[in-house]
Amino acid sequence: MIDLKDIKTPNPIPNLKREIGSIKKDLAIPKAIQTGIVGSTLGYMFGKELGALAGALGGFFLGKTKELDPEGKEILMKNLQIKQNQLQNAYMAKQVNKKAKGGILNRQDLEHMKFETYPYVGKWKDFFGLPAKPHSCIIYGLPGAGKSTFSFQYADFLSTIGNVLYIAAEEGFGGTLNEKIQRLTKNYFDFSDRKDKEGIIEVLKGKKYDFVFIDSVNYSNLEVEDLEEIKAMFPNTTFITIFQATKHGDFRGSQQYAHNADMIIRIEDGKAINQKNRFAPTEIKFDVFPNAPKQHKKEKNKNQQKLF
Repeated sequence: MIDLKDIKTPNPIPNLKREIGSIKKDLAIPKAIQTGIVGSTLGYMFGKELGALAGALGGFFLGKTKELDPEGKEILMKNLQIKQNQLQNAYMAKQVNKKAKGGILNRQDLEHMKFETYPYVGKWKDFFGLPAKPHSCIIYGLPGAGKSTFSFQYADFLSTIGNVLYIAAEEGFGGTLNEKIQRLTKNYFDFSDRKDKEGIIEVLKGKKYDFVFIDSVNYSNLEVEDLEEIKAMFPNTTFITIFQATKHGDFRGSQQYAHNADMIIRIEDGKAINQKNRFAPTEIKFDVFPNAPKQHKKEKNKNQQKLF
């Protein structure tokens, strides 16, 4: 008779890692190219230069029918998201199982369990709590409300705990961007003026970033699927996305953006408000212009003049 105590639950983490790597490979390198590489290698082994060319061409045409169509790509993206969530849950379960007895954890054990979070301090910790690594955040507001000022201040703080890239798609490299850098930041971080999905991906491949701001998603014409694809390609990066607001005060775009975000920050009349936050109580407010009410008024009037 088999003793149930001797049956060990298999560890899913190695398999999940392999599956994630395979999906990423399929997304990054189309099947035709993968097959072409294999064909080229085999062809070279058997026929040197001419064989390599024949093998590459043969591999390409054999794999051409397996090129990713939009539907296939979407399926892969969803599978990747599912596997990454499963991997995160598996790590958590592994930690829980070490302490749990009979499927039960007491309060003291739970309180002392360690999950990876960012080391926020001061007013940022008071407002955001201790967000998990990584997460996604939306910042939105009407022109003149202070969302750019808040975003720059937030990026400046994050640059003290990791590498930050601020994609100023809407503003580009110019005088207004330089003015904000001089006025609102003290630390050093990177900027980009890329305005589309392909350009953003290209920049992100060049350097490892812990935090990436996209200002704005609307100006970059990034659909929900585009943003999820970028996030899936760089799963260890926290993305802070800035959105324009409608005249009714909602952010401009599909509600699917909101469902996929861990935090949503609404900027309203110089205040940042936690509209949704998995790491801190909501409706906590943050002064975007704590010591400069006149500056806020001036900026608001300036932006309103641009609108009308």
